[in-house]
Amino acid sequence: QGKAEVPSSYVGELVMERLRALDHIAYIRFASVYRAFADVEELERELEALKAGWRRPEVPPDQLALLPEAEAKAPKPRLLRVRRPRGEEGRGKREEQEPQR
Repeated sequence: QGKAEVPSSYVGELVMERLRALDHIAYIRFASVYRAFADVEELERELEALKAGWRRPEVPPDQLALLPEAEAKAPKPRLLRVRRPRGEEGRGKREEQEPQR
């Protein structure tokens, strides 16, 4: 605005505007505190308005893929290993035992 002081309400509205476009969950969290919704119905109205205007953000053409398509497979199952208890008996020492009668 080119002023020495800017009202906090103006800053709050700017933050909500940017959050609304960037992250819906962060927007709702911020708006619920900033606007102090009176009840659940008011929150629901805000959610409905958010959903009505929602559209999947377009991916820029120069955006690199997170994973190349060839590598985007389900992970291989891991083998489970049995762990031995720690302590004297788990370190390879064998105690001689008398045969049971």
